[in-house]
Amino acid sequence: MLKQDHELKGYPYFILENLLILFFGYDFVVKLIVYFYDFRPIYYYIVVYKFLLVALLIVYYKKISYRRDYLLPIFGLFLSYFITKILPVAKLSNYDILFNGYYFLSSIIPLLFVYLNENLNNDILNKILRKASIFILISSILAIIGAVFQIPFFKTYFISSNRYGYSGFLLYHHEIGYIYFILMNYLFFKYKNKENFLNLFLLFFIIIIALLAGTKKSMLLAVIFLFYFTVINFYKLKKILVAFTLFLTGVFLLNNVIIEYILFFSQIRERVGVLGMLLSYRNSLLTENLMPYIENNKSLINVMFGWEVFKQYRSEMELFDLFLFFGFIGIISYILFFKRLLRNTNRQSYFMVFSLLFTASLSGNMMISVNVMIFMCMVLFYMRTKNNSKI
Repeated sequence: MLKQDHELKGYPYFILENLLILFFGYDFVVKLIVYFYDFRPIYYYIVVYKFLLVALLIVYYKKISYRRDYLLPIFGLFLSYFITKILPVAKLSNYDILFNGYYFLSSIIPLLFVYLNENLNNDILNKILRKASIFILISSILAIIGAVFQIPFFKTYFISSNRYGYSGFLLYHHEIGYIYFILMNYLFFKYKNKENFLNLFLLFFIIIIALLAGTKKSMLLAVIFLFYFTVINFYKLKKILVAFTLFLTGVFLLNNVIIEYILFFSQIRERVGVLGMLLSYRNSLLTENLMPYIENNKSLINVMFGWEVFKQYRSEMELFDLFLFFGFIGIISYILFFKRLLRNTNRQSYFMVFSLLFTASLSGNMMISVNVMIFMCMVLFYMRTKNNSKI
């Protein structure tokens, strides 16, 4: 069995208690290196670092009581990767081998972590999530400072881009919206259990920062959460008024940013149409790259386990990319994973997960984000252990 929390000590306990900080902090170091030295190959080493941290925990715990319901998804992903990415490796370029390995490790790390750590108690989860929240809040303050003083390093798109948006310490623009949305759910859950102005203020502060990030994903998830918040508090007029006063104040302060967004996306709409604007050209990647590749290279093995070449043909829409990389076996594996993950949870857990999956189906890069998946799982575990809210 997994060692109980009170038995944990030394560096494994330090790694566990600070895992998200170690992830986010390392990403910040990478952002420094890429920004100041333009050494972009370091991106591929991020996932190796995170894999090693999780592997250290696995070695230390030496778990001998296996949960078949989590092992099946892990086995499914390993099987798909072995059949279509390892066996035909001689046919792949070094670049394809490297990226396939990166994508696989990024996908498997969160499943291994959940397999190991599902039974963490509320105290350790609270420590982990409190530290991660403080880190993101500090990063958010720096995002505001970056926007006010026009500091390029704090931009969301900090390399070779004129797009507006600030995210502070956070590295990947494709995962920022997910991270903010998960934090919104964590803060809202805490607010429901302890209704005070500070929790409500922090919640809407993060919603406003999500708008400041400048990605369609972060704005969409902020709108989804606002709708959920309104529905949940429909008969609590005072809460809604306070909450939306905070939100509208933030919108007023960001009015120039919002105008800039509107102008930017209007220009894109004129060039590529509404669908191209909303999906950031992913519809073209789907119809012009991915679908022809599948049509011209389909076989039973590929349909079941995925295709050899991935990077050049991915659409960056989650469901299609999963099918391209892992085939039907991969999709079934993730269905089993999320089915087990959501067992004995509350309604807010379902709302958070399905909102993330819906957004990922349009924009991708959720399943391969170690930060997003592990952060999401920890918040789910926290809400499950508390489980005193049926909302």
